[in-house]
Amino acid sequence: HITPDNVKQRVQSLLASDDYDDQAAAADILNFVGRPDLGMGASFDIISRWPDKGKTWMVMGRMELDVPGNYSSILAMMFLDKAISVGWRTADTYAALATAYIKLGKKNNAEEALKMAIKINPRHVEARDLLKRYFNQ
Repeated sequence: HITPDNVKQRVQSLLASDDYDDQAAAADILNFVGRPDLGMGASFDIISRWPDKGKTWMVMGRMELDVPGNYSSILAMMFLDKAISVGWRTADTYAALATAYIKLGKKNNAEEALKMAIKINPRHVEARDLLKRYFNQ
């Protein structure tokens, strides 16, 4: 059985792999079992080897949004901006970026990011909810 206490040992072969997908799976497992501290460490290892993997940058940004405080919101914004700059231009990424902007009081930036999310996916639930809640749209 995988537990929060033994998860790092259990996914060690994935963490040591030379394959991006293996390492990303390990980071996902670490996060899933409640070890975001280890998941973020694995994610940093991934981006040090594959800095153009936008999905990892996006996941890191999403993780930082769950941590209270402006510092984490700034990190989330930076990670999400990086995801977009390397080509991970998804509605989820823009909606998460909007959330970071909202937490930082940057409403104009948030509205622009939400409109981009809706442009990519007109039925994106999170983006629509945020537009309604913060911008009455």
